[in-house]
Amino acid sequence: MPQPLSTREANLFRSVIRHYEDKQYKRGLKAAEQILKKHPKHGDTMSMKALIMNAQGKTEEAFALAKEALKVDMRSHICWHVYGILYRTNKNFDEAIKAYKFALKLEPESHQIQRDLAILQVQMRDYPGYVQSRFVMLKARPQLRQNWTALAIAYHLDGNLQQAENILTTYEKSITTPPPKTDLENSEALLYKNSIIAEQGEIERALEHLEKDCKNCLDRVAVMELRARYLSELGRKEEAAKAYRALLDRNPDHSDYYKGLVAVLDLAADDEAGLKAVYDEYASKYPRCDAARRLPLDFLTGDGFRTSAKAYLTLMFDKGVPSTFANLKHLYSDSFKKETLPEIAEEYLQERKSSEAASSDSSKGEGAALYFLAQHYNYYLSRDLDKALEYVEKAIQLDPKSVDFQMTKARIFKHQGDLAKASEAMDQARLLDVKDRYINSKAAKYQLRNDENEKALTTLGLFTRAETVGGPLVDLVDMQAMWFLTEDGETWQRRGNVGLALKRFHTIFNIFDIWQEDQFDFHAFSLRKGQIRAYVEMIRWEDKIRDHPFYFRAALDAVNIYLALHDKPQGANGANGSEGNGDDAAEKKKAAKKAKKEAQKAEREAAERALKQDPNKQKAKETEEPKKKDDDPNGTKLAATQDPLGDAMKFLGPLLEFSPKNIEGQIAGFEVYVRRSKYLPALRCLKAALALNKDHPKVLEQASKFHKVIANALDSLSPKVQEVIKAELSGVPDGGGKNNNVVIPYYNVLWAEVSEDTNWLQIDYAHQDKPHHLVVKTVKLAVSSEEQQQGEDGGLGNWVEKLLDKAYEGPGVKRRKRGWVLVNPHAGPGGAERIWEREVKPIFEAARMDLTVVRTTYSGEGVDLAQVLDVDKYDVAIPCSGDGLPHEVFNGLGNRKDAKQALSKIAVCHIPCGSGNAMSCNLYGTHRPSLAALGIVKGVPTRLDLVSVTQGGERKLSFLSQALGVIADCDLGTEHLRWMGGARFTVGFLGLVFQKKTYPCDLAVKVEIEHKEEVKKHYRERVVGQGAQEGAEQEQPEDFKGLSVPDTPVSRDEDGFGEEDVGLPPLKYGTDMDKLPEGWELIPHENLGSFYCGNMAYMAPDANFFSAALANDGLMDLVTTDGDVSPFKSISLQLAVDSGEFFDSPLVTYRKVSAYRIIPRNPGKGYISIDGEAIPFQAFQAEIHQGLGLTLSKKGVFEAPGPLNWDKVTNTERLMA
Repeated sequence: MPQPLSTREANLFRSVIRHYEDKQYKRGLKAAEQILKKHPKHGDTMSMKALIMNAQGKTEEAFALAKEALKVDMRSHICWHVYGILYRTNKNFDEAIKAYKFALKLEPESHQIQRDLAILQVQMRDYPGYVQSRFVMLKARPQLRQNWTALAIAYHLDGNLQQAENILTTYEKSITTPPPKTDLENSEALLYKNSIIAEQGEIERALEHLEKDCKNCLDRVAVMELRARYLSELGRKEEAAKAYRALLDRNPDHSDYYKGLVAVLDLAADDEAGLKAVYDEYASKYPRCDAARRLPLDFLTGDGFRTSAKAYLTLMFDKGVPSTFANLKHLYSDSFKKETLPEIAEEYLQERKSSEAASSDSSKGEGAALYFLAQHYNYYLSRDLDKALEYVEKAIQLDPKSVDFQMTKARIFKHQGDLAKASEAMDQARLLDVKDRYINSKAAKYQLRNDENEKALTTLGLFTRAETVGGPLVDLVDMQAMWFLTEDGETWQRRGNVGLALKRFHTIFNIFDIWQEDQFDFHAFSLRKGQIRAYVEMIRWEDKIRDHPFYFRAALDAVNIYLALHDKPQGANGANGSEGNGDDAAEKKKAAKKAKKEAQKAEREAAERALKQDPNKQKAKETEEPKKKDDDPNGTKLAATQDPLGDAMKFLGPLLEFSPKNIEGQIAGFEVYVRRSKYLPALRCLKAALALNKDHPKVLEQASKFHKVIANALDSLSPKVQEVIKAELSGVPDGGGKNNNVVIPYYNVLWAEVSEDTNWLQIDYAHQDKPHHLVVKTVKLAVSSEEQQQGEDGGLGNWVEKLLDKAYEGPGVKRRKRGWVLVNPHAGPGGAERIWEREVKPIFEAARMDLTVVRTTYSGEGVDLAQVLDVDKYDVAIPCSGDGLPHEVFNGLGNRKDAKQALSKIAVCHIPCGSGNAMSCNLYGTHRPSLAALGIVKGVPTRLDLVSVTQGGERKLSFLSQALGVIADCDLGTEHLRWMGGARFTVGFLGLVFQKKTYPCDLAVKVEIEHKEEVKKHYRERVVGQGAQEGAEQEQPEDFKGLSVPDTPVSRDEDGFGEEDVGLPPLKYGTDMDKLPEGWELIPHENLGSFYCGNMAYMAPDANFFSAALANDGLMDLVTTDGDVSPFKSISLQLAVDSGEFFDSPLVTYRKVSAYRIIPRNPGKGYISIDGEAIPFQAFQAEIHQGLGLTLSKKGVFEAPGPLNWDKVTNTERLMA
């Protein structure tokens, strides 16, 4: 039993409690001492003294005194209550709960103890216990509504939604007088009850409750939003539409309201006109509304998008809105929109430049457009940093004082990798507005990225409190500026000072602890104020607080530092600069002591200055809780840890719990657990990482490492653990090849090399994950210690070299080609940029090709670029486009003074991104981009016949075909249908054959082989006679279009390489302007349907028109057909192309020629196609140049099967035998 106190001592004891609550700790201690002088064993006073001492930071003394108080008076509820408070303040919540429960046993009626217990239970998420405590509190004080609400919340959090609703309903029935409409607590309770009903899935009842009981709730927007949502979920779309329209009338810039309205209007996703009409209605109704103009850009396509985007951008530019690009950059996942937006901005600038008077408004618009373009080219999906810098410089010239322009310039420098320049530029932006805290923080961040910690702290100090003891750093920690702490920690980590780096990361960890502890203030406050919906949201947010990106980043950095400290413990001291000889250590110790004294002096002076500025602070200081002194300000103790892996677990546990889908966290977890010999958790992390990305190089490395480690450690583990590991390990790949043998064809090997530490052999290869698609994969093989000792120049290095020789086997095949890549963003369906980035570039980079990438901006640019290209810098030109861009490149090279040399030096290849893609089909046997990319990587240099086409004195080169008649009309006459892809040719063909359209012409031909049997014989002699099979023996990835012919031999025609610096070869037969060459005769063709002359076999993936075509036989393949045949015969003839019977059809004239001239009878009334490009419909002449061009092919010949039965003996040959 507690010792009885006299009236005077009892009053003194009450004053002790009051002084503690008022934080007047000195007075409280004085009063407690007075009591203890007369009653030294008074347990309650001893407990209160312990509580005050704890508040003063004397934790150990406080606990000792509290335990002594319990020994004196075990039956005192105050002693146990205080004991629980001490545990709570020291974050030992389980022990605190035990103490509170014991105190309640002694004093069941204590509302204060019950309240503290309940708060601790909800803090610890002990919801069953919280329900019990709140039930007791409700029984004690049923007249308080907050007790009813708190019990309902307890049931809700415990998952008992029905009981939570019943509690709220019971209280509502007990009210005799309805609360006033202005009662906030009642309003929130009704909406909270409504949310519980909806959470049970009873939407119909939730709507009824909302319309009946919540119509007068103070949060009108919430009521309207809930009603619209409920109506939508119930399928009452007409009413829901009205509800969403009412919300839009209230806030027309809320994007979710538009989405809700569109969803209930039953508009199809592709009904662009209907969707646009909804937004246009509000754009006209609310002229200042931005969302109604911006949101349609998400779903509009084609011309509709261009029109709306132009109107929106024009409006934004005219206003000079700097956030325009930020509003639209999410559209850049669509390649068409990504290309269209900068085009519109360029058009805007051109219009402004062409206007006569440049007003201030137009200047503002021009600056906004330039700023948009600078951001466009700086964005990672459309990055061209040279252009970005050019545009931002122009913008700065218009407005040198613009902070936004200067900031973007700094970002461009950052992306260029020049951090010093970026930091300087961002600081210049800061100086333009020294009162702006945002730009001040940005400048400091860039200084930190440039490893300028001290300068960054000085910059930030301009906006921190000058009177803060400890300077800007302490104020930034008090303000929980996690962005600064993260960047500062990573900077110190880069600079090698792991102590300060760890100090920052631990500070971030502590900030998240503070956020969790801050809940204590709201468990009672929210109920008292009636803000229960926000309170429940806060509880749920706090449950996953450590999935915050800042925590993940800091925790991962800290774990990596601790791993490094474990692996190289000798570097821990050196990291902070304290490693060295004895003299150096003594000097540094002396300097550290001096610095400590100076810091203490500065702290005292700062405190004195603060008091001089505000004398009232001395009084406030007496009531302040003492701040805990930092005994390791530089993180020296953290860096000198004796258990780095144990310290890492502090960060790793929450990291794995709250960010399980982040592969970097799982990788870090594996590294920690495997070093701690915790093999089951390590295996769990490894399997989680494999599930996230089974091809991640680091994960594969860890898999191999785990197999090695567990092989040595398995016997030392318990039988149960062994059983589990063996069962789970079966699905884990072994880099050594025991469990996961990977068969890689030599042809698919892109590169192989030994890692710098010689621990791993890495092989990059092209893996066929789909029938028509390759992706780059990597296999990492562990290198044995014996092989490591041999080094790269030993047996392993020789093996790698032999592997690469085999992988790049073939006449003239070169590794690490130097590629000049031309990407036409508008090719085919407009996806060339995406194809290049996702399908082709990874293969080229894995093959270690040296790439220069150019994106074309206008038709014919390929000619201009190739004319001035330094051909000595590159091995191969690679247009990513349809067949038009290779045509431009050939002609650009042909226009040079050194044309013959240029055409023989640089191989012109093709990545198929267009409609026809004939070049790729012939050279690589595919129109699939990734397969063609592999064909280029492994390509055999192949000489290619080119054709000179002259018309009206102009000379062009043709590499593919020349066409007049139905074929040309099907191609050029359907340009407006390019959106259909290859199907446009079929549509055009059917329209013409039913017209029986003819093209009267006069034709003169230099025929070399007249009859089809002779053509086949020529084909056989050229193919069999070459006899080279080197490339055919390599494994080829199967292309399921049937274009690949693995047994076709290699062409080894070397004529013409290394020509002198001369232009194109002279024309043997003159031009179309000259007299008809001697021996030529013009033959009328009255009913010509198609004139088709080809240099290659395939004109499209399924169109093998010239099956006898050869890459460099010095002959063109000429096909002519009549146009007056029946439509059904014409269609059957077209089908014969697919079946391979076209060559042998009696309706087809097929000859090998070296030159020709064709003269249309009706000039201007048709199309002529040269490699798919149009020339005027009038006379032209062509002649071939054997092997003038150079390309890369799979095996040195076209990937075409040849005419049917080309390898069989003909009747003529049989008779002559």
